[in-house]
Amino acid sequence: MDKKGFTLIEILVAIIILSFVASAGYSLINTSHKIVSKHTDLTDMRNDLRIALIQITKDIQEAESVNGPPYVFYQNGGIQISYQYNSSTKKLLRFENAIQQTLIESVESFSITSLIGTEQFQVDVRVNGEDHNLIITRRIKGNLTNFGSIAGVVRNSINNLPIANATIVARAQGSSLEYWALTDANGQYLISVPEEAYDVTASATGYINGTQTVNVGLEENVSNINFNLNPIATAPQILSFIFEKAQNPMTIPASYADSAVIGTIDQVTRTITIQMPAGTNVTSLVPTITVTSGASLSPLSGAVRNFSTPQTYTVTNSAGSVDYVVIVTVASQSYADYLYSENIFVHGTTINFSSGSVKLNTDPNTNGTLVINNQNNSNLVFNQGGTEISLKNIHIDKYGNQVNFTNSTKLGAIGITELINIGGTVILGNGSAEINGKAVYIDGSTTFSNSGKINGDLIFLNGPVSMNNGGAQISGKHVYINGNTTITNGNHLDEIYGSELVYIKGNVSISNAAGNIRGGDIYIDGNVHFSGNGPRITTTNNIYVNGSITFTHSSDLMSAQNIYVTGTVTKVQSGNTSGQLHNVTSISFPAFPVIPPQPTFSMPTLKADSWYSPKGYASTGQLNSNLKIFANSYTSTSWRPDCTNVIIVSKGNITITGLGSSRLTGVFIAPNGRVTFEGGSFEGLVIARDGFFITSGNTPVTFRNISHYINNPDDYPIE
Repeated sequence: MDKKGFTLIEILVAIIILSFVASAGYSLINTSHKIVSKHTDLTDMRNDLRIALIQITKDIQEAESVNGPPYVFYQNGGIQISYQYNSSTKKLLRFENAIQQTLIESVESFSITSLIGTEQFQVDVRVNGEDHNLIITRRIKGNLTNFGSIAGVVRNSINNLPIANATIVARAQGSSLEYWALTDANGQYLISVPEEAYDVTASATGYINGTQTVNVGLEENVSNINFNLNPIATAPQILSFIFEKAQNPMTIPASYADSAVIGTIDQVTRTITIQMPAGTNVTSLVPTITVTSGASLSPLSGAVRNFSTPQTYTVTNSAGSVDYVVIVTVASQSYADYLYSENIFVHGTTINFSSGSVKLNTDPNTNGTLVINNQNNSNLVFNQGGTEISLKNIHIDKYGNQVNFTNSTKLGAIGITELINIGGTVILGNGSAEINGKAVYIDGSTTFSNSGKINGDLIFLNGPVSMNNGGAQISGKHVYINGNTTITNGNHLDEIYGSELVYIKGNVSISNAAGNIRGGDIYIDGNVHFSGNGPRITTTNNIYVNGSITFTHSSDLMSAQNIYVTGTVTKVQSGNTSGQLHNVTSISFPAFPVIPPQPTFSMPTLKADSWYSPKGYASTGQLNSNLKIFANSYTSTSWRPDCTNVIIVSKGNITITGLGSSRLTGVFIAPNGRVTFEGGSFEGLVIARDGFFITSGNTPVTFRNISHYINNPDDYPIE
């Protein structure tokens, strides 16, 4: 709408505006204004509102073209002006290309509308309860350009999450004009642009820019352009480092209440510290580790490591590699805590059975642990037939000595015994002797001089193995032998069987038809020599031999799908091997398991002598139920009826015999002597430096935790 003159109101408004911004005056001389206000005294208008209205007037007047609604005003040189009102912050924002400016605060409402059929725009703003309405006429007249839209979503290419506040710039290919927008919280944007070809670029902090080309209006009025931006790589990090109890059932004590032990990560020094509960075997722990997305880790999460010394982990991504050092410590523990938490049943230098058929087992509600040390520097001999030791954990430390099975003792029971850990030379000298457990470790040589057996899911014999004279068996899922292995002649089958894996690091000598190695994958890091008549090494999987293979009889056989060998193969006839034979230069072998350390607790220290009497202990007394004795030694050799809940603490020996078929239950502690029992049955626990001697046959011996007899740990009679 054109006007030939100015009204009195228009002149007054022009004078007021010129009084605040002289530099804007030249643009107001040729401008027609019509101001409608609820207030007649415009001199009371806040100064910042006046400045804002002057700026809006200038932007609209100088616009060369307009697009909207919402309206965008395009000025010479590709300058793009728009306004945004934020109702939550009550701010009116002005955008000049990508530059944001707060024009005014305390705004209650704001709008720009076009008066149809004219070059005029009405601005409505409410500030501090006052409404202000301004009609502005564009100084440069012309028809509005035909406009289309570019719309889309910007997302993170890794996790597909939307990226808020990404900048979208559309650059016209036929001119220097640019049009821009910011994405909302959902990653969405919309730009109104004249119909033309554009290069559209999306950018966001922490991301690599993305650019696409689009023709607006040539095919359709709205062009959808989506972006998936790649994050800029930053230094990788270890985000969490934990030891889950479920992943470490053999190393984290069962008494530990939580499901995992969580490490503390210092991202500045890249150090991870973690304290394990008392009693943890840190030499064989499996960590669960998370790292930043897209990064790799070495060693891998889930790999067994020995944390007795600091371990280094390397995290790598496209930005580079960084090292983290993991330091693991173990909480200290008193003997009393150890006794309770590890369910100690017998602790001493020996356990001796003078008669046969003694059954050592555990109460169905508890899990007993047998700990035999070598303070006496003597062999441990199982010499009575029919004896069975069925406990959850069995530790025997006889390094430098022997563990000798001279009769049909069964050490451990499948389904009950989780761990058997023997240090020293093991001799299975009786045909019915057995070692049974979920995991069996023997740190020393193993000799079968008769038809003994070792059974378990995991078997690791860390020393040479000799299977002599019939019927010996090593059977498990994973069988590891670190030493030369000899299987000699006998009337019965001598066999090593690993249903999933057999790994022998050492030379293998196998003779006569009774010799057999079979199972899943079979690895031999040494030479293999067949002798006699018909020994076999067979599998339906593969055999790997890092050495030479020598056959001496036509019936000798090595059979597999594939046989990989680094050395020579000497045959008597072609049928000595069955399967594809491959000559290779090297072979990769599996790693040996880590042997758990033996418990290191010495015998406990007794309380001060003065402690016992106030706690109800006597120095003498006939064996009866609920008896509590603290003495230099204690002996009862006559028959007594069943005696339950007995506690005897002795500076010397404890001897209880002659009970016949009577039952005895309780706690017996002799840190400087031995405990001897003869009776119908025994239930409880024994701590004795010189060992536990059971002199009666057919005697059930059952473990009970110390807490069954003494409720308050403060009342345990040891430090």
